[in-house]
Amino acid sequence: MRATPRLGKLFIVMRQGVGMNNLSIPDALCASFAERPDKITLRAAADGTVLVEGSASALEFLGNLLIAQAQTQTDCGFQLSPSGAGSALFSSSSNLGIYIHRTPCAHAP
Repeated sequence: MRATPRLGKLFIVMRQGVGMNNLSIPDALCASFAERPDKITLRAAADGTVLVEGSASALEFLGNLLIAQAQTQTDCGFQLSPSGAGSALFSSSSNLGIYIHRTPCAHAP
């Protein structure tokens, strides 16, 4: 098994199927990050782009979340919102959430 260097033991344990209270890997990553003071900011910019902002560890969390969703076998989609599920991960200036969808979709006809 190859572990991402900065994820350390938490990621290795979850890859072996233990997880935090049997959460999916993306859920467990979010639960762990929510306890930290770092927050991510996702905002719509005036020119139609999206601002993704945060400390080095917040941006690393987002990268690890993308990797975790790519590798999980439990669901092809994962969503976080500053006004819903995952709100503890976002700064107060966030006005966008994120939906990560891996294709091909497991629910496709």
